[in-house]
Amino acid sequence: MLPKDYTVIMTEEIYFDFNKFDIKASEIPALDRVAEKLKSDPDLIAECKGHTDGIGGTDYNIVLGQKRADAARMYLIDKHGINMGRIAIRTFGEDAPIASNDEDGGRAKNRRVTIDVLGFATN
Repeated sequence: MLPKDYTVIMTEEIYFDFNKFDIKASEIPALDRVAEKLKSDPDLIAECKGHTDGIGGTDYNIVLGQKRADAARMYLIDKHGINMGRIAIRTFGEDAPIASNDEDGGRAKNRRVTIDVLGFATN
């Protein structure tokens, strides 16, 4: 759990194909922006939040959201050398849609990982 005294410095979203958790080439620039921000300040951390559309069961979607968040996290670790301890994971599955799951366009928007780069207040 994150402390309450954080500020969201930047947010990026990456999107996934139906029932997939592999990083698409079109989403790499967003991940690279997150990595560059993290590299610019060693006190920043990232939170990767995995989401799915409403197709499939709740348990399946929780696991798929986790795999998507893990894929984003591993890209930041493997390609940019970001320390694993600086990247938190949360999965929401289908429980936090940003668009309607009643049509294809909305479902596509819900198949995502939201990455928040966070800074913390110092006392």
